[in-house]
Amino acid sequence: MKNGDHCQCQSECKTKRCACLKAGRPCGSQCKCQNCSNPFNSIENPDQLSDCARDNIKKIATISAINLEKLYELPCRCAPVPLKSLLEDYECQSCDEPYYYSFCLGEVMDTNSMWHCQICRTCSDDGVWHCKNCNRCTYGLTLSCEHCGKRSSYRSRGK
Repeated sequence: MKNGDHCQCQSECKTKRCACLKAGRPCGSQCKCQNCSNPFNSIENPDQLSDCARDNIKKIATISAINLEKLYELPCRCAPVPLKSLLEDYECQSCDEPYYYSFCLGEVMDTNSMWHCQICRTCSDDGVWHCKNCNRCTYGLTLSCEHCGKRSSYRSRGK
């Protein structure tokens, strides 16, 4: 096993200084942690979480079993779905539209029109892109960055 596959924490793995928590995975038997509190340890399939759920793992760890069963209406209005199903990308069984629960916005979002920037750690509509130059999200896929003026990589090459 590589050294990066387990943490060397001398504490409870509560911060992203923990290699496992930072990588979005539970601590394992090879880890050196004591009294581990890595919130990914309590998630059944952490690799299937939506990007927004992964970035909000500490909130998820504090949600009660009753609240995980709370029903949320999908934007398509086909059927209510329990929150626990919306922690992953959920496909509506009636209309085949994909959804996830946005902890950033506090509502169910359509994955075809929304996305979660893992760098800014926020949900945005699909017209937003992350500028690597100024490290901020900006509106307009074909527009220059509204913060620093860098050209969008989505802009047509011919223009």
